Amino acid sequence: MRHSYKNIIIFLLCLSCWPSWGEAIENIDQLRFGIIATESRSNLKKGFDPLLKQLEKNLGVPIKSFFSPDYAGVIEALRFGKVHVAWFGNKSGMEAVDRANGEVFAEVTDHDGTSGYHSVIIVPKDSPYQTIDEIIQNGKDLIFGNGDPNSTSGYLMPSYHLWGPKGINPKKYFKRMRNASHEMNCISVATKQVDFATNNDESLRLFYKNHPDKTDTIRTIWTSPLIPSDPMVWHKDLSPEWKAKIKAVFLAFGRYGPEADKEIKILSEVGSGWGVFMDSNNDQLIPIRELQMAKERVIIKNHPRLKENQKKEQLLEISKREENLKQYIKLKNYWNSTKVRNR
Repeated sequence: MRHSYKNIIIFLLCLSCWPSWGEAIENIDQLRFGIIATESRSNLKKGFDPLLKQLEKNLGVPIKSFFSPDYAGVIEALRFGKVHVAWFGNKSGMEAVDRANGEVFAEVTDHDGTSGYHSVIIVPKDSPYQTIDEIIQNGKDLIFGNGDPNSTSGYLMPSYHLWGPKGINPKKYFKRMRNASHEMNCISVATKQVDFATNNDESLRLFYKNHPDKTDTIRTIWTSPLIPSDPMVWHKDLSPEWKAKIKAVFLAFGRYGPEADKEIKILSEVGSGWGVFMDSNNDQLIPIRELQMAKERVIIKNHPRLKENQKKEQLLEISKREENLKQYIKLKNYWNSTKVRNR
């Protein structure tokens, strides 16, 4: 048992504290904040500009927003130190942690205090299709509005729950597939440029808020299980002093101080309506890692061109990653139970 826990500890250190071999980022004259492209830049700026202005005041350093036409652009910007802090979805947040020196430090909540959201499949309101099975049956005749490949709700969840189990490659199965932001997929469904599209219930509410004339143009035919709320991620090479200051400002935002009420109002205008930030870390991404590996497993098993030995080799690699994650969870639970007993 002692040897087993020694191995788990080694894995934990590798997973949570892997060094980026970069110098600590200590001197920040301007904090750069990355924003993923869930909708148009102009719409994003409406909510984020007031938020960043208040964060700038609270932090005492200028903040500059960074936009990219796709999620990958923000991930790469974090990787190369072009942004210090960024708002991600869980899938893109996982990519940022794994390959861009990212580290989760806070979690977004809804304005009503709840946490989490759902992936959805939407169709025009007068579409003849009522279920996913009907969509699949007529797939060769349908145009599919898929999400950004780094989107949790727009790509990972539908891939895992809908396409993977049936061995469907959307790019080849449907008449045509195109990737777009949540907002563009809403517009494309509302104007019947596509027959169906991925989205999420938060972005759908925001779309109706920004386009009230299109409230009766879209219908939801599938809803996923609950997805954890979006993570806030910083560059892991930020100095301990900057990390402490940033986390303190985020967790106090809307909770403490003479401008708390004003800050709550500012948060309510971001996206579909944010609430206060919650403390978080990379463990928030564990359910998404499990989904990603399960999706990969299904795709490999159903891949028509992979030979059996290739499938076996790739599945073995996934099994190793799954086992490592299980061992990490086991150790985390052990440590948590030890803390409780020692109180």
